[in-house]
Formats: sequence, structure tokens, C-alpha cells
Amino acid sequence: MRQIKEIPLKEILAITILLIIAACVRDPDKASVEPEPLYTASNAPHGYFAVQYIRFISDKLYGRKPFSYREQEAAVWLVDELLAMGHPWEYIHVQEFPVDTGEHWWTLNNDSKWMSDYPLRLTQLSQNIIVTVPGQSERIIIAGAHYDSYPTPGASDNASGISLLLESAQRILSMENYYTIVYVFFGSEEVGLVGSSHFISSLTKEQADNIVLMISADDLLEGPNLFYGAATETEGKPDENALTRKIDAIALELDLGFIANPDLAFMQSDQLPFLMRGHTVLTFEGLFRTEYLRVPGYFIKDDYMYMRTVGHTSSDCFHQIEASWPGLIETNLRAFSIFLEKLLEIQ
Repeated sequence: MRQIKEIPLKEILAITILLIIAACVRDPDKASVEPEPLYTASNAPHGYFAVQYIRFISDKLYGRKPFSYREQEAAVWLVDELLAMGHPWEYIHVQEFPVDTGEHWWTLNNDSKWMSDYPLRLTQLSQNIIVTVPGQSERIIIAGAHYDSYPTPGASDNASGISLLLESAQRILSMENYYTIVYVFFGSEEVGLVGSSHFISSLTKEQADNIVLMISADDLLEGPNLFYGAATETEGKPDENALTRKIDAIALELDLGFIANPDLAFMQSDQLPFLMRGHTVLTFEGLFRTEYLRVPGYFIKDDYMYMRTVGHTSSDCFHQIEASWPGLIETNLRAFSIFLEKLLEIQ
């Protein structure tokens, strides 16, 4: 990784500082108004830094095609950000893995939906970025999100998920966590969960046995309805246990409008390889609601169809989402950030 050509270091921090400075300039006609505080990770409102990350990724790191040099560039940026926020190098691991089938490689090279200006890596490699935050216990909570995307800005799918994790990784440095927290930024999810499948296959039995919960954040900006799916798997169907019931209680207590749907644990995202190996998982998604059977949808609940709206399209852009639903990005990220932090404090 040290030999990779890096994008400018700490660029997102510079953007954030400029935004804050602009917000703090006093209007001479409103001299009595206090300037906005210079937020740090420990005192910023939940979701504040995640929103800045999403804007940056959407604008500057669009088109993170699996197994491409662009995806690799995003991986380098993630490592730089984790180091810049204070995570020690010895707790950051870059886990490389090859494309899993020739079919996937052929698809990325020949399917028109994958055509982009960013070529595939000649080495046919991708990577997971893993950062560990030791806790009082060696038992593990994994918080994961994939950073690859279709040849689009990929704001909802899935800059939203990795931005949520990045903010959490900043905030946790000033927290006390009982469990060991492992953040995993998965590569190459979009071509068959390749990164998350490789990650779990690489674990020792002891490491796998230590997993308490796997949390996956994906597609957080497809609409204003805040969903989570907490479940284990029994005979191919979602099931509950003491931990999923505790998660339900936390969601209810937060009173932020979260909607439970255990079926989401079976969606095609990075929690699925963990669920299929017997682990308790939790998914986050923000979805759009429409009338039942009006359009092809994602799933049905209480006579309404819930669906994705921008994922895998050119509309998956920070600015288009903000224009379509003013305030949605800030609202959703605030809620998911609060929920995630409560989960990471769980004992």
C-alpha cells in the first residue's frame, strides 16, 4: 500500500475547515449572532462529519468500481483518514484478495453497466480496510460497510455507509468501549460480496467465536424511512435472540422513528456471509415508501412498498439527493449515528 499513488492527504479535513470558517463569518448586520463552534469529533452533533464525508466521496471519489484503480485510490484515502484521526498504524490492516471467479472479471470488463473511465487493476486484486479499537473484552462487534460502487458517485450506495463508520471511528476515540470494535471497509461488494466473504473466511475459529454482533450499513439515503434488521438465521428464516431483543429495545428507547424488519438481515449486503455462518447481524437502510403494489419494490410492510430510489443510477449523487429531499442526508445520518453509537456501547 505504501507504493500506491495517494490522493492529497487530509483533503476532506481541509474542506470541512473551509465550510466551518465560512459558517463562522459574521454578518455585520447581525453582529450579536454567535459564530458556529469549531466542532471536534467529541462535541459535534451526530451525523455532522458523516455528511461532510459523503459530500467529499460523492464529488471526489465517484466511480469506485470493484477491482479498479479507483477503488484502490479510495482504499488509500480511507487509510489516510483513519491515520489522520488518530488510529495507530499497528491497528490498521489492509487485507488484499483476488477476484473470486473468472465470470466476475469478465463481467467487469464487458458488461455495459460497468463501463467507466477507471480501468481494472492488472493484478486483479481488491482490498478490505480493517481498523481495530481494543476494548475491555476481547469479544468483538464488527461494524462494516462497502466502499466500492457502480460507475456513479455512489453517495447512498455506499458512501453513506462508510461515512457513518468514519464518523463513528472518530467519535469512539473519545469513548470507553466494553467490546473490541472492528471497523471493516469492504471492497468489491457489488460483484457478489467478495470482500466480506473473504474477510469471514480468513478468520480463525477463535476470532469467529468471539464475534458478538455484525453491523452492516448500506444504502442509507434511498428515502426518509429509517429501517434496521436485527436477526439470526434458523432454517433459512430470520430468528431472534436476547441480543436482537436488546437492539429492539434500544431502537424503541431512542424514539427516532426506526422501523424494525428482521427480513432485511437477508438482503444482499455484507452482513449476509456472517448471518449464514451463525452470527447475529444488524443492517441499516434508509428507504422510500410508496403505495402497495404501485411500483416494483423492495419489500412490503403494513400495505406499503418500500424501495430503493437512486442506488446504481447516476442520480446516486450527494447534490441530487439533497435537492430531491432537502435535509434528508443530515436527518438520516444523525439518526443512524446515534443508533450505531448506542450499539457500540452495549454490554
